[in-house]
Amino acid sequence: MATRFLTEMRRTTRSGLDAEVHRAFRSETGMSVAQWCRLARLEVARELLDSGYRPTDVARRVGYARARSFSRAFRARFGRSPREYLTHGG
Repeated sequence: MATRFLTEMRRTTRSGLDAEVHRAFRSETGMSVAQWCRLARLEVARELLDSGYRPTDVARRVGYARARSFSRAFRARFGRSPREYLTHGG
């Protein structure tokens, strides 16, 4: 389900949203659609890690081409790498 959600998000944002939609989204959320999508990907990634998936598998499932890029983004969001997150129980 998470993978299907992310696929739909990517398709929607790539198809181009109207500028008015972008403005309304930023007004409501305080972030751009792209920022929200990045955060959503990382939240899904955290759920997958909590479900027992390995970090390299999670990186691919949420759309990162490189595990290292995923690890950097995850650390920036949650304060520790995916491996550290697993080791320390979240």
